[in-house]
Parts: sequence; C-alpha cells; structure tokens
Amino acid sequence: MATPRQDQTPLPRDRSDYRPPRIGAVLLKLRNALIRAERCRQVLNQQDFSHQRWMEIVTDVHPDLRFMVRPQILDAILKHLESADKPVSRAALARELAIQKVGTIERIRQCISTSLRTRKLALFPNNTVGLPQWKKIEIE
Repeated sequence: MATPRQDQTPLPRDRSDYRPPRIGAVLLKLRNALIRAERCRQVLNQQDFSHQRWMEIVTDVHPDLRFMVRPQILDAILKHLESADKPVSRAALARELAIQKVGTIERIRQCISTSLRTRKLALFPNNTVGLPQWKKIEIE
C-alpha cells in the first residue's frame, strides 16, 4: 500500500472522521467585506468621483475588486429620487431609468423590489417609491 505524500492529507476512512469545512465563518467574512466595499463605493459616489477615478483607486488597492465599482442601478434610482424630491411611481421610475440606459427594465424593476425589501427604499401610497427618510417626515 502506497503512503500519501507529505503535502497531502490522508482521506478519512469512514464518515465519522470527516469534518466539513467551516464555511459559515468564511461566508460571514465575505459578507462583511462586501458591505465595507459597498460603503466605500457609496462614499466615492457621494463625493462625485468619476467612474474612471473609482477604477484607478480600486486598481491601486485591490485589482480583483473591480466588480464593486461598476455603476449600480440603485445609485441611479437614488439620484433620480433625490432630484425629484418626492415619491415617484414605480413604473415611471423604471421607464425613465431604462430610457437613460441605466439597465434593462427588468433589472431596474428587480432592483426596486429588492431595495424595498431591504429597506433602502420606502413604499408610499399609490405604488410610489421614495427615500426611507421621507417616510419619517410623513409620519411626523
């Protein structure tokens, strides 16, 4: 019987010896890293850094995170709502952003729905959406 090489770990002989990898801790670290990267992206966006400048910053910091700096549909939704300064119809918002080529109408609708579920956007009467802080003002 051949012995395993030193750089290989022997396989367990039965299932009682098997221990699954601790994937939960890895997923939690990944989640936290994505949240931090998203916050950084939002700060750069709020400070009016151009998309090209974002790419330069990310390439300097970590080239593998390029996907985090591509323009997000949610950014366009938030900008549109802030410029309107009042709740906007979901259908009209999706149409307007599709015309601006922010994304496909399906992706925009999906982003609006997801943002409503995660409370990044707030639902108002007559199927309109707005910023969550507007909801607080409406209550007062």
